[in-house]
Amino acid sequence: MRRKVNESKAIFDEIYNVYKNVKPKCKGLPKKRKVNHTTQKRREEIRALEKTADGLYQTAGKIMFPISVTGEPTEVIHHYCPKSQSNNLRYDFLNACPATEKWHYRHHTFGDMTLSDAFRKKFGQKRIDYLTEQRRVYVKETKERLENIIEELSVIIYGKPKQLPWE
Repeated sequence: MRRKVNESKAIFDEIYNVYKNVKPKCKGLPKKRKVNHTTQKRREEIRALEKTADGLYQTAGKIMFPISVTGEPTEVIHHYCPKSQSNNLRYDFLNACPATEKWHYRHHTFGDMTLSDAFRKKFGQKRIDYLTEQRRVYVKETKERLENIIEELSVIIYGKPKQLPWE
């Protein structure tokens, strides 16, 4: 038994001596990129404007579409083409699908397609073709574009442009 241990130790030492000066090919984790503070500030401003515009879009949508596609009073405006797929359609009322909280929840939680089917039945295939085409149009979210959208939505809701906090 003692002999086997010594043989194992000798084999280990031999292997160790061969590989002790070999450096691993892996360079480790990638270095974290430094974030430009100006860029970070601009992103935060755009996120704040998007949040304001999203809230105004919901309110204006409820004014424009008092009855949901299921025939009940509108509680929430669902985007037929998701916001994550198209900035071009994010604030377009042709993409607005008026819904109730119940149907909106069922759609997003269980994948219930009743809401999409009702939208298709109410607005027709032409609108869906338009949305499919417009979804592919690339639009960059800029501060100026979002401020214009906020102004347009404010006119729909209040009848006059909304004053932004920094103006």
